[in-house]
Amino acid sequence: MKLLKYLIIYRTTKDPIMAAKIYQMIYHPEIVQLSSVVEPKITYSEQKITNGIKPTHKKNELLYSLEYLKNKKVKTKQDVESIYTIEMVLKTM
Repeated sequence: MKLLKYLIIYRTTKDPIMAAKIYQMIYHPEIVQLSSVVEPKITYSEQKITNGIKPTHKKNELLYSLEYLKNKKVKTKQDVESIYTIEMVLKTM
């Protein structure tokens, strides 16, 4: 009998999870499920300057940025565009 009730609810909702929740609300209201939202933890890693000296000139800064972007293991679309832009700026200097 329970299965028949569930199947009728399932046929009207077309979603098995929603059908189970509706069945539970109608026939077993004493069971309360706590829905908790879990936020993923984001970890950041801080890259250190290998030589310990901050670049003093704009050209050195651009070279350092270019080296950093080229040495990244996984490059995003923005990284590739930045590499191209930095190379073009360095050619004009």
